[in-house]
Amino acid sequence: MLEENRQQYETFRKAAGDKLLLYFDKTEDAQTFITETSGLIPAENFHLPEDWQGKKLAIYATPEEGAQVITRDVELIKDENNPFYDANRAAKQALSFFIVKHCSVYFLKELVDRGMLADAQTKSLTSPERGKAIIQENWKFLARYFIREYPNK
Repeated sequence: MLEENRQQYETFRKAAGDKLLLYFDKTEDAQTFITETSGLIPAENFHLPEDWQGKKLAIYATPEEGAQVITRDVELIKDENNPFYDANRAAKQALSFFIVKHCSVYFLKELVDRGMLADAQTKSLTSPERGKAIIQENWKFLARYFIREYPNK
């Protein structure tokens, strides 16, 4: 299985170029990428989940888990390539990535390392910047405590 995941990761990287995530607002476009553009899943084996309809989606891949899809709160990811990014909503809700599973913990680390969840914050009596620092400095604890997962690396 791990070899299959690595292969999916390499396939995704080739199709996505230098982009960490690919964003879609039409499920048909996501399906085309998955089945035709990248060939991650043969069209005859792909069934579009009903809960994807009408949602903004982000596709990513890790060597550990292969290709994955983020189906909620895509607007909270601070990425110059994300056409759906909403700074106001991210400031209020990006913390949810650390307390409710949106993506794999391997990818959560990548998002943090690249500053793509930099808007995540909690209330602080000191300043909004301190509220952000609290989350950024303690995100591993939050992920372990709330999501109950954290990679060993």
